[in-house]
Amino acid sequence: MANRGGSTKVIRSYLVIAGLYTLSASLIWGINTLFLLEAGLDIFSVFLVNSILTGSMAVFEIPTGVLADTRGRRASFLLSVAIVLIGAAAKQGACAAHGIPKVSAVDTASQGLAATET
Repeated sequence: MANRGGSTKVIRSYLVIAGLYTLSASLIWGINTLFLLEAGLDIFSVFLVNSILTGSMAVFEIPTGVLADTRGRRASFLLSVAIVLIGAAAKQGACAAHGIPKVSAVDTASQGLAATET
């Protein structure tokens, strides 16, 4: 048999990294919910904003996969960073003018699109 100890180490490292990534991605739901509640949204609005995030991730999954396959993962990643920056700038501008609830849907949708690309 080949070097079995080396493959076990690689598998263990993969499982630890995948577990930590999943944990960090899962924690944001609770933190984001508390943030939105503190920002003044009622529980229905929080549900709506989180639904927009989930829906936008589902809608943009295939187009961003096609982009990554045709243009490369780097281009897909850089586009996701640009989208997050645009969404954050839009949120900051709208918050200054109108408040968080009026822009949460736009920002959340841009985060959902960016999440599918990373």
